[in-house]
Amino acid sequence: MKKSFQNFALTGCILILAFASCKKNSPSEPEKAKSETVKENVATELAKKTEVATFAEAFKNIVLTDDEVNEGLTILAPTNEALKDYRPRTSFSKNSIKLLADTNVEKLTQERLKDHIVKGILTKADFTHGKILISLSGKELKVTVEGDKISINGVELTLVSSSGSQMIYTIPEVLTNTESKIYLPVKISYTIDDTINAGITNIAYVGNTSLIASVEDNMFKEEFVYNEGKIQKATRFQKNGASWIKRYDVNYEINGEGEISRMNIMRADTLNDYMLVSYNSSQKVSLIKYYNTHAALSHREANYEYDVKGNVVKFTDFYPGGDKGVVGYQYDNRNGIFKHVKNQALLINSLLSDGIFYMGNNVVKNQVDNPGMITFENTNYEYNDWGYPVKYIKNSSTSSVPVTITIEYDVK
Repeated sequence: MKKSFQNFALTGCILILAFASCKKNSPSEPEKAKSETVKENVATELAKKTEVATFAEAFKNIVLTDDEVNEGLTILAPTNEALKDYRPRTSFSKNSIKLLADTNVEKLTQERLKDHIVKGILTKADFTHGKILISLSGKELKVTVEGDKISINGVELTLVSSSGSQMIYTIPEVLTNTESKIYLPVKISYTIDDTINAGITNIAYVGNTSLIASVEDNMFKEEFVYNEGKIQKATRFQKNGASWIKRYDVNYEINGEGEISRMNIMRADTLNDYMLVSYNSSQKVSLIKYYNTHAALSHREANYEYDVKGNVVKFTDFYPGGDKGVVGYQYDNRNGIFKHVKNQALLINSLLSDGIFYMGNNVVKNQVDNPGMITFENTNYEYNDWGYPVKYIKNSSTSSVPVTITIEYDVK
């Protein structure tokens, strides 16, 4: 009996040890790859941002490696509006761009998604002027910093979310069709009816920046002075034979956002006229009030309204006595001629005043509704390989003679 009990006890110990051994050696739950964890974290954060819902949906299908996510990720997420307007480019021609008719989510292939993702967690301080970033797809992304504004390949970014493994910024344009080079217009030539030379405008810039140093046409010249990237002063000259005669200075006052708040026109060191500038919540010029030293009240007001991409779609000019002029604008979806020139208020009060209508996209039609008369202009463009206009022709309802404008760029 005793022997039988011993045998039973021994058998029990063997079974217990065998069970313990089996439990120890049984396969455990596979550990989730780091890339999957980071992907889930990013997807969760993107899902909270309704303005990038399309990108967030496409991001669910991305394939990432542990090596790509080891240092965290910086996401440059195009907005829903940007993807709605985006057409993947297969080739450019002079007059048109061949487009693919994908749905918004299908437009973002693996490579296009990775055009918008950079290794590492980049804070705003990490975006230094002139820095070249390389996206996960291998695309070059050039950083431009002007005051508080940070742009990637000319597209301004906005921080919306940060956490331990990612930084998320939104951008109003898809980066795939952009390049790290910046196109700045340096020469604009005007021809009437393809035969008559109607003038040339030359534009120079400060060093390797997009700050305008001078503008010169057949009759006038302007020179600009900056301090730490912010405009301080402009001087207007008029041509007199072979020389230039100074007409007046414009002294600029800057608000807390780094934008122009007031422009003082000084003639012979005496204040003659001044303008007060107001901005909307997107820091776009919304209202300019024009005053002179001989009248306590504004003698003119200019009001600007915008679409979601920052294009002026309506301009209203209010004059003394209640008269007003209204202009409506329609745009293409290509790169604006003055896309990389950021200072709206400076352009408005310069020889390049029309430039404000070419800072996002380019005007294809405008209709002027003045008291007693409605006129319109249609514009047809030719583009370079990166979607910047190199030539356009304006046809007006008030003239049978077309005006042709050609643009030359400096590429930085």
